[in-house]
Amino acid sequence: MKAISKRQHQLLIAVLLEVESLLLDIEQNRAEPASQVLLQPVKMMPHLQDRQAASAELKAKRMELENSHQIYLKMLDALAFHIAVYEDLFAEIKVHYIGNRLKELKKHVQPNSKTAEKLKESISFAYGT
Repeated sequence: MKAISKRQHQLLIAVLLEVESLLLDIEQNRAEPASQVLLQPVKMMPHLQDRQAASAELKAKRMELENSHQIYLKMLDALAFHIAVYEDLFAEIKVHYIGNRLKELKKHVQPNSKTAEKLKESISFAYGT
């Protein structure tokens, strides 16, 4: 899975708006001949021959895309918030709970015992050393 490109999204929205505008211009007979050529494929599609329907369909798809993108951005914000909460909790547990407990245990363990070895491994794991 990869992130949605804001730039590509904006470009597609701009193209959709341009096509909507061209369709409106054609409806009102204000389009230049070149823009009518651009829309030939649209005219050839039976379900899009009615220009008002084509314009409405494009607008609906654009709005659906915009809505989907807004939901995506809200989900990213929520995910960023939860990641920050997790990282804060992780750091707090690692420093205040694990660190303090390991130091306390270290004082009460015989240096050459099996418990000391396990404690040493736990300290290494906790501090990444």
